[in-house]
Amino acid sequence: MVINVAAWGFSAWMLGHAGARLPADVRAMRWRLLWLSAVYVTGCGFRSVSPMVDVPRICLHDTWISRIVVGRLIATGAELSFTAQWALRLREAGTASGGGLATSIAPPDPQARIGESAAFFAPWAMRLRQIASQAA
Repeated sequence: MVINVAAWGFSAWMLGHAGARLPADVRAMRWRLLWLSAVYVTGCGFRSVSPMVDVPRICLHDTWISRIVVGRLIATGAELSFTAQWALRLREAGTASGGGLATSIAPPDPQARIGESAAFFAPWAMRLRQIASQAA
């Protein structure tokens, strides 16, 4: 976690100093990517400090912040920011190369959002299934 935060800070520092030499649209894209990576680094850092296995509810620290809903919200935000970074980079590469396909599929698509929503609700569905099987 410390290495990730230090690397992010170094990237922000480098962009702050070298960013003035970049064209305005490239600089804006780099800042967007940097802030999306901040969300991802924060989410991964949280999950490394407060690790948890969602369905059996096994956690290292049993506090309110270790609850499934908190962990899944943070993990979902990190995963969506990661897919948004890839989509932005793919769009940028497709635009630079004049590629139509890369540019057309580059926006963060609804399939990624639907998949993340399913991953967000999966632990509750598994827990309800466990409760139902124990009651029967």
